[in-house]
Amino acid sequence: MTNKTGNTEAGFGVCGITPDAMAMRDMLLRNAMGASIYAQHAYEAFRTLKATIEGKTPFRITDLDKLYWFAGQCGVNTKATPDQVALWLSDFLMYELHRGYEEPSRIIEVFAPSVRQKVWRDLAIYPAGTLHEIKDAVASCLINVNGDFISLVRKCLRLGITTIYGAQIGIDMVQDILFGTPMPHEVEVDLGILDPDYVNIVFNGHEPWEQVTKAISGFSTEAVFKVLGGTLEPLASAIKAAKIKGIVALVNCATLATGSHDYVTVSLAKELIKRDILIVSGGCGNNGLEVAGLCNLDAIQVAGPGLKEICGTFKIPPVLSFGTCTYTARISMLTTALANHLGVDSADLPAAVTAPQYLEQKATIDGMFALAYGLYTHLSPTPPVAGGRELVKLLTEDMEGLTGGKIALGDDPLEIAIGIEEHIKKKRAKIGLN
Repeated sequence: MTNKTGNTEAGFGVCGITPDAMAMRDMLLRNAMGASIYAQHAYEAFRTLKATIEGKTPFRITDLDKLYWFAGQCGVNTKATPDQVALWLSDFLMYELHRGYEEPSRIIEVFAPSVRQKVWRDLAIYPAGTLHEIKDAVASCLINVNGDFISLVRKCLRLGITTIYGAQIGIDMVQDILFGTPMPHEVEVDLGILDPDYVNIVFNGHEPWEQVTKAISGFSTEAVFKVLGGTLEPLASAIKAAKIKGIVALVNCATLATGSHDYVTVSLAKELIKRDILIVSGGCGNNGLEVAGLCNLDAIQVAGPGLKEICGTFKIPPVLSFGTCTYTARISMLTTALANHLGVDSADLPAAVTAPQYLEQKATIDGMFALAYGLYTHLSPTPPVAGGRELVKLLTEDMEGLTGGKIALGDDPLEIAIGIEEHIKKKRAKIGLN
């Protein structure tokens, strides 16, 4: 970058690119990596479903109800044997990965809020298939191809939308079909579970302690419905009565960039639940919440009075452990179901997203989806875009007038929690819940 005035602030690149476009180009490439790994996972999952029917794997169809339900939602003919339906479904999902630009997505039509779909079309961010969007994103980052930072932001939002609907929902549903739909169950976590009589597989990324901690894991959209008696009305009623002020999706990694291991993640979660804010969690950082004891019934005692009452009634922890970052799609499905139940757009829900110690590019592409979905999206550490002043303004301020979502920054757990709570209060007031 050069600056003819001699100021230390960057000016224009020799190709004419601005600091905003340079910063967004870098951000788009990062998100293309995140989308790519989800797409790779999706392809392998869809291929495995087909190979299973062909007798080429040791797996079998475990959840027949999920197979027929999801196939029906996707418009696949369900008047056939399970094997035939599964083959048709795998072909449909494979095609969805590279669906053309002019073809509407069946999965988006079924699983995205209708108001959101109109917003996405109006903003020209309704996406093509995941593989096309990845291709376009990477191609746009070539020198002299695209120096318009707003255009690059649009591509990033398209990429976030298509990653959830073109890849992640399919991943989760296919894995349910093969291995069963997750339901809450008690698990043991931490270093104390190591057994000297076995070969122990240790997951990388989390600092263990010499103890055993109990956690309730395995939540899913279906599991939440089951816990609540088959309907979201008890959750909606609790939100209306302010016993639960709102919901936060905490989808996270683990990094030392903003503090000690899992410190921001765990501290923020404690601040939120004591403010009567229910947490649904996923990603590697989810394990940190389990180890900290926030995903078991004992954690009810550190929740606020309203959340404590609801969790005690339904025998659930104040942090619902969904699982991996791939389960962001499950969280989006639950959020859409709640928005539909309340009769509001997802952007008007008393809800937010936080990735308080994110590390991988999968977290940033999930964050871009949250922006497109209309949610307040907290990120820590600060993404490397601060050199683009207009870009930062767009993402942290102006975006709210476009998609309804915006990025919030900050590394202090208390300040993050205060910002999220204020946002939730504002959304409650907007839909008349105060």
